[in-house]
Amino acid sequence: MAASLIAAMPAFAGIESIQVTGEGPNRDAAIDAALISAVEQVVGVDIKSERSSVDVYQENETGFEYTEASTGGASYSSSGSTTYRVLTESCSGGLCKVRLQANVEYDDDKRRQQNLKGMNANRRTLAIESFSGNSHARALSKALEARFVQDRLFSVVADQSKPGVDYVLRGKVLEAKTSRQIIDTRKTLELTGETVGSKSTQYSSKVIVEYQMVDLINNQIKWSAKVPTTSSRDNLPLLIDISSRKIFDQLKDNIYPLILLNTSDGNLVLNSGGKTVQEGELFDIYAVGEEMFDPYTKESLGYTENKVGRVKVDRVQFKTAYVSVVSGSKEAMLDLPIARRFTPKAKVSPKRATKQASTAPIERTSGIIIGG
Repeated sequence: MAASLIAAMPAFAGIESIQVTGEGPNRDAAIDAALISAVEQVVGVDIKSERSSVDVYQENETGFEYTEASTGGASYSSSGSTTYRVLTESCSGGLCKVRLQANVEYDDDKRRQQNLKGMNANRRTLAIESFSGNSHARALSKALEARFVQDRLFSVVADQSKPGVDYVLRGKVLEAKTSRQIIDTRKTLELTGETVGSKSTQYSSKVIVEYQMVDLINNQIKWSAKVPTTSSRDNLPLLIDISSRKIFDQLKDNIYPLILLNTSDGNLVLNSGGKTVQEGELFDIYAVGEEMFDPYTKESLGYTENKVGRVKVDRVQFKTAYVSVVSGSKEAMLDLPIARRFTPKAKVSPKRATKQASTAPIERTSGIIIGG
């Protein structure tokens, strides 16, 4: 026997096959309970299974039509069509049990929107568009793709039109060039004919990239920035790689901040390794506190963070990095705190003090100027 749940939406991204069981005072009620369970597990919503409080199926000439489920004042309209086949059934003493093979069609975007809630939701799918700009844009795109793939927390695809893409990363290389200046101080002395001085070449390299991370589900630009990288050498390929790391670090810190794990043998381990973490790097450790919400939009603003210490990377493996405590208490770092890369501020060399001419003292008034 087969029945169909008529969809309210015209198109869906996928079908999931699932085996479910249901119980009820009669065969139809048991099937109702099993189908509700199938929809609940696939779509990710909570539907009460008591037939007395939920009017889910209405029999018509072609089978069963899924209309709406209401419980506790909240309602859930159909979001996909479902077919099923009864595998086993038994009725005894006023109780019927059935086991179904249900094929549930679902709206992939809606289901992923449910999964995106929370910091440690399921793996995000990211499409990286080829960056525009100059000849170095392709190398930057490839470097970014390699970093996201190795990090394992993102499922990276090339085509953003594929179903289930959560984010799209796009950008442009605004500038990538090296300037060269030849400084020649050589001269020939007239009396001796000797050549003194020197000739040198100075380089100045600069890469500027702007990017956007677009949330496809909500059609919002989630993050955007302009990333400059400079050097006093002729090393544009290195600057391109450094730029890719800066972009990767900024996005990962927003979507998937590093977590400090405490293993059973007493080690402290970061949940990332490979090229994303380097030996000797320092990370500030923050305990996660209360979740904050925007009072106007009710959108989550993230969690409060309280710094509890700092760690240093001692050993890097392909997927993890072992660290040791530099400051703070290890006991305060046991409850899956967040790790954020520590970047020391560049030291500013003190300027030489210069003598200034003494100035006459300024006479202060009440602000009224009297002219004569």
